[in-house]
Amino acid sequence: MRGYAKAVRRTLLVVFALNLAIVVLKLFVGLRAGSLAVLGDTAHAGIDALNNVVALVLIHIATRPPDDDHPYGHGKFETVGAFFLSGFLFLTAYELVSAAWTRLGTPQEVLADELTLGVLGFTLLFNIGVTLYEQRQAKRLQSEVLAADAAHTRVDVFVTGSVIAGLVATRYGYPFADPLVTFLVAGVVAWAGFSLFRSTLPVLTDSILYDPAEVKRLVMEVPGVTNVHDIRSRGRPNEGFVQMHLVVNTQDVIEAHAITEAVEQKLSAALGVKETLIHVEPWED
Repeated sequence: MRGYAKAVRRTLLVVFALNLAIVVLKLFVGLRAGSLAVLGDTAHAGIDALNNVVALVLIHIATRPPDDDHPYGHGKFETVGAFFLSGFLFLTAYELVSAAWTRLGTPQEVLADELTLGVLGFTLLFNIGVTLYEQRQAKRLQSEVLAADAAHTRVDVFVTGSVIAGLVATRYGYPFADPLVTFLVAGVVAWAGFSLFRSTLPVLTDSILYDPAEVKRLVMEVPGVTNVHDIRSRGRPNEGFVQMHLVVNTQDVIEAHAITEAVEQKLSAALGVKETLIHVEPWED
């Protein structure tokens, strides 16, 4: 767990530094061009950097070992972090819609010159590189926080591309393109927030994690098991908890214990179950 935390923190620090550089570049061209869409994109990139800081704090807490107050560990803090990141996305979307609506009533001139488009094009390529790096690290480390942050950064790629398209349209005589693109950007940001919210809510509400039929199929393959029922599960992938009533064909305590050990190992290997709680029942004709 310590190695995991160190790797995730290192990834977040690298991504934070890159996101901060992107924010500075976008803020420069946004203020220079007077573009609401670019400033909205800058705000979204700023949320990315803030998310990195929040994630660094949460991963420090989430990787702590179990203690008296948290006997199941602190892993859910990582899920809580991802949940709050979705809130940041919803807030960003709301602010963008409000600003775009105001701009529609009072159009302003936007400077969409070569420098503005060139810098934004550079940040677009930069964002693609950051996204690919973070996605690869999230998959390798099986990290919810990195996966959530990568999803947010991936939205940045689409947002920046849309902003560039809007600026090109503005340059060729369509002044309403800037606020209209801002509405599109807000919609993408809101969808990213909803997707993140939808993925974290089942973990926080202890929704079922493993299909009981699949668990039963695996358990019944273990020698000495005659039946299993009342199967329950919760948690996150590779951090799941399972409990069940297990019927064994022996009255011997040592042999029954050996069967439960085999069941635990089977579920851990096949499904990545972290802990299995088994209530043993004797087999009766």
